[in-house]
Amino acid sequence: MEDKKQSSHKLYDSLFDGLLKPLHSRNARKIFEIFNQYIEYNYITTHDIEIELKKQGLSINKKEINSWLLTLQEAQLVLKLNKRGKPVI
Repeated sequence: MEDKKQSSHKLYDSLFDGLLKPLHSRNARKIFEIFNQYIEYNYITTHDIEIELKKQGLSINKKEINSWLLTLQEAQLVLKLNKRGKPVI
């Protein structure tokens, strides 16, 4: 039983300190939420994200948005289209 607990603990650590680490940030979570809201679209642009964040009362510039998108992409939570380079979920 103790081995199972340790195994689960290691799994959670690897998820939250690895794959899901970008979601520790409120800004990254908000950007990821926007992707989930617009999941029916083929892609969403940085400008689209910037507009949606402003609607929510958050002012994050394009440079910071792109930085968070790169972090989310590295965690494989979003993808980039090869053709246009637009981030997609």
